[in-house]
Amino acid sequence: MRSEPASLRLRGSFVVNVTQTSYQAEENHNITLEWTFTTKPDRSIIIIHDKLSVLCHEEEKMICRILLLLILTSCVSGSFVVNVTQTSYQAEENHNITLEWTFTTNPDRSIKSLNILCDLITNSKQFVLYHVHEGVEVSESQDAKFSGRVQSDKDALREGRIRLQVSRLRTDDSGLYLCEVNTDDGFSVGRCQLNVTGKLIQ
Repeated sequence: MRSEPASLRLRGSFVVNVTQTSYQAEENHNITLEWTFTTKPDRSIIIIHDKLSVLCHEEEKMICRILLLLILTSCVSGSFVVNVTQTSYQAEENHNITLEWTFTTNPDRSIKSLNILCDLITNSKQFVLYHVHEGVEVSESQDAKFSGRVQSDKDALREGRIRLQVSRLRTDDSGLYLCEVNTDDGFSVGRCQLNVTGKLIQ
């Protein structure tokens, strides 16, 4: 029996609907997950994730990406989960802060199956904070604004923890931080908010 369609509306008339809110399947079978969204003739194709694509106009890119990540996270079944130790952080300009996520570990899983992408998403832009591909950190992917300001705890990764110290904070580091973790055991996303305030001049 199909569930009633659900929708999430963001800005104006742009809407993404799910044709089903719940799916049931057996192991080793195939399944098709389906979403529908508002279209316009001037939209171009962008890649959201290596397993997802969507038609979006450039100005809607951030909205589409966040929206589909949230929908995908809600549809993922099983025991693989990414959590944040804090959902909100507050810090002052020029101070340091450590953002931390945890994810489900599996002693039989090779570190080479670990893929991580952590981004800062602001009102208008997306910045790559940290990227791991098949267990190896890809520093070339990091956005220039974070160059030399992010340190990762490599030992913590084997324990299922992503610990990123961001130094010399700026007010424009404020925003939504998304960490996507993709392994052989599943895919999940953790998100937290950081607000960096300027120092008071006395």
